Amino acid sequence: MMVDDITLIKEIGEGLFGKVYLASKKGENTYYSVKMVDKSKYKKDKQDLEYLNNEINILLDVNHPNILKFNELKENLKNIYIITEYYNGGTLQNFMEKYLERFNKAFSEEIVQYIMRQIIEGVKYLHNKKIIHRSICLDNIMINYEDENDLINNNIMK
Repeated sequence: MMVDDITLIKEIGEGLFGKVYLASKKGENTYYSVKMVDKSKYKKDKQDLEYLNNEINILLDVNHPNILKFNELKENLKNIYIITEYYNGGTLQNFMEKYLERFNKAFSEEIVQYIMRQIIEGVKYLHNKKIIHRSICLDNIMINYEDENDLINNNIMK
């Protein structure tokens, strides 16, 4: 499916406000995540519309290496499209499952410290901006690998 110069390639998840797609822009060699929000769902529920507007405003306001970066916002008559950077490793939940399957053991203390440090730095940044994340969970923490080799080897330690 096309939205202006954005091609939605495949569905990669579902969030509170809509489905998330892997996408690319015409003429670029970069992937993006696109959250597609059905406008009809929010015309009836003012509280959900407020949450959606808050999410967009927060994405516009934050800039931290451990927080998803906003790229742009598009809309048509039916949907709103929130375009952000793409993290190629999926969720922390996915990473934990793959790690356990591959190595048949829990994370080392070094891996846990590495992950927790990044989560805490991101949350601290948000709190300093008076923003509270309402849903910190394994499915809302994304993993990004530096390169294809790290993706294949489940190496997040860069």
